[in-house]
Amino acid sequence: MTGQGVRLAVDIGGTFTDLVAMDAATGRLARAKALTTPGALEQGVLTALRQSAVEPAEISAFIHGTTAVINAVTERTGAMTGLVTTAGFRDVLEIGRANRPDIYNLAYRKPAPFVPRHLRFEVEERMSYRGEVITPLREADVDAAAERLAAAGVRAVAICLLHAWASPEHEERVAAILRDRLPGMSVVASHQVSGQWREYERTSTVVLSAYVQPVAAAYLGSLERSLRSAGVSAPLYAMRSNGGVSSFDRAAAAPITLLESGPVAGVIAAAELGRRLGARHVLTLDIGGTTAKTAAIRDGAVRVDTLHHIGRTPRSAGYPVQAPTVEIVEIGAGGGSLVWADPAGGLHVGPQSAG
Repeated sequence: MTGQGVRLAVDIGGTFTDLVAMDAATGRLARAKALTTPGALEQGVLTALRQSAVEPAEISAFIHGTTAVINAVTERTGAMTGLVTTAGFRDVLEIGRANRPDIYNLAYRKPAPFVPRHLRFEVEERMSYRGEVITPLREADVDAAAERLAAAGVRAVAICLLHAWASPEHEERVAAILRDRLPGMSVVASHQVSGQWREYERTSTVVLSAYVQPVAAAYLGSLERSLRSAGVSAPLYAMRSNGGVSSFDRAAAAPITLLESGPVAGVIAAAELGRRLGARHVLTLDIGGTTAKTAAIRDGAVRVDTLHHIGRTPRSAGYPVQAPTVEIVEIGAGGGSLVWADPAGGLHVGPQSAG
């Protein structure tokens, strides 16, 4: 490398950590691959960086894609999470929507909620769709919820109040009380991650964001500290599900935007490769250690949806997420997926992976 600026791209998968470095002056590429270290994801990055022979001082930008967040959802290894919601809306996660992917499929099952009913708490309040207060917030309900959440040992709390997209006043107050009563707790309010209406979809979005926040914040923070200690002073960016990037701080605050971080980077690259080769229609396939993903590029364009469903199959509607996301279809089966038998002797593959 020439030392005039090296752009470093790193993807952390469930099994491997891949690195590509490009010299901005010459276009020269360097590649490296290391095993991903569960529980210490930064170690794979540092190992790959050493293998690449790139000097940390040469790096002008560090761009990071990861499957750590989506794997935490797919394998259900995120934090124990609680939910605080408007009185009367405790069961919205079970109620969901009446429509099904395949209405005549007798094997259809509603997806199991990430927050069990005993960890969902109601507070008396009501906001109109115009953002006007109909029923003032009863703060005693929030105090009671905080006490029970602490006793349950949750690590994260999601807040979703009716019509908070129109006015976040009550959600902001609930969040302030919970942060005061539960120091160190990850607290995520729906207006922070979605400004859209539809209570079920917004509740699902904030629950998933809270569920993965401790995981994302811990590993992004650890990765940043490790890179700085290694001498990397360049700006650090994380790939977002919409194909853009954000700083590590913003990504840690709203990890729901990283759900398809790593896979989306591959789709964007495939679209550019197709453009250079004159291929208008491209089908991508990304098989990792934990999941397999595919995307279709039509007329050279990558489709971005504002409502994304995780784990959607003919047997399940999956989990809706109100976040701009490149359209990707995925299943929880990869190169390291574990085979297991249920109590009836039926064989299954995944979603748990050996790494």
